Amino acid sequence: MARTLAEHIRELDNDPEFVAEYLALELAEQVLARLEQLGLSRADLARRLGVSPAYITKILRGANVSLATVAKIAVALRADPKIALEPRDAAAHTAVWRRSLPHLPPAKPDWVPSHPQPGEVVIAA
Repeated sequence: MARTLAEHIRELDNDPEFVAEYLALELAEQVLARLEQLGLSRADLARRLGVSPAYITKILRGANVSLATVAKIAVALRADPKIALEPRDAAAHTAVWRRSLPHLPPAKPDWVPSHPQPGEVVIAA
C-alpha cells in the first residue's frame, strides 16, 4: 500500500535517529550562514577551533557533534546557541519540511488517489 508524503514525514518525526540527523544538518546550515555573514572561510573556522579543515567539512556534512563542540563553534562565530523543546505545531512543522525540501510539489490532501498524477510524490511501503 502506498503512503502519502505526510504519513512518511510523521513516521520520520518519531524516529530519534532521523531527528538527530536533521538537527546536525540544521546546525551545518546555520554555521554556513554565519560564516557568510562574518565573511569567514571554513579554514578560518578551523583555525579558530584549533581543528583540521577536514573536521569542519565533516561537521558541515552533518556529522553528529557534542554540545561542547556546538558551544565552541558558537563562541568562534560570536553567536548565541539556543536549544528549545517546543510542542509540535503540525502546520508550522509541515512548513519547515517544505522549506527543507523545496523540490516537492505543492501540498496535497492527506490521501493518495488510485492513480497518482504526474509529479505527485507517493512513497510505497
